[in-house]
Amino acid sequence: MRKRIAAVFLLLLTVFYICLTPIFLNNRWQSKGITSISLEALPADEEMLSFMGIRAEDGIFTTWTGPYVYHLRQTVGTDVYEYWSIPYGTVSVTDRVSDANTAWQSVFSVRERMTINGVPHTERNSAIRYRDVAIQTDAGESAVLIQQLSADNTREFSGDLTSWKILKGWSRFALSAAIPYAGAALSAYDAYTAGLNDERTASANFPAASQSVYQLENGRELCRDYYHEDGHYIVVQDIAVADGSPGDRSTASVQFSWEVWSGGEYFQTDNQTVHKAYTCK
Repeated sequence: MRKRIAAVFLLLLTVFYICLTPIFLNNRWQSKGITSISLEALPADEEMLSFMGIRAEDGIFTTWTGPYVYHLRQTVGTDVYEYWSIPYGTVSVTDRVSDANTAWQSVFSVRERMTINGVPHTERNSAIRYRDVAIQTDAGESAVLIQQLSADNTREFSGDLTSWKILKGWSRFALSAAIPYAGAALSAYDAYTAGLNDERTASANFPAASQSVYQLENGRELCRDYYHEDGHYIVVQDIAVADGSPGDRSTASVQFSWEVWSGGEYFQTDNQTVHKAYTCK
């Protein structure tokens, strides 16, 4: 009986943890005594791209980068925290399109750097976040799109990945101890929490269309994430088929757009478009 009471108490504690974690996270910087903070957009010129470790390539996979490197500087007491972040990725559109299904792939990911008092530092999540990410593919005049596949590794707005892992362990233990024969409840709980911070996939078929749009849903964001070695990303694969005569030439375009956020505050919206030529065969 005592074990069951203790387990119920632990479960209630977990509920309070869920409710209070977002409040704590939203106020954590205030509690650390920030004396100044600034966020700016720096033109992504050759020097800045080199600083960020990005090399532009144009081939089967064309590298794209956002127009700006976002730079955040925070002074916390006597310590200076600096973050640099830029969205980038690749676009792959085949040179030739036929009646057979052809895959066009678009990738949105994040490259970031961080220093504390000028010393490179990696064991910390970024303070610069990307929300409302959209990827719009236009097939051009000689092809149509019939299917979209997507995969993403993103995070929810509130909470910390470590916190969620601890929370999942606590609450699962509390459920198993407090509820006799809790197998069904645990299965449902695991189904709910599975994929919370891991890759998610989706697919959609649609009538032949000249355009497709992927939209990251509300409540999720991307950033450099210390707890995921591969970082956060979105991969969209559109299936295209020819809609013209052999030899017809056209140009496909992919537009990436995103909102920049930091500390729960909106900064600005930016976009970048990549054009790729193809020929019907």
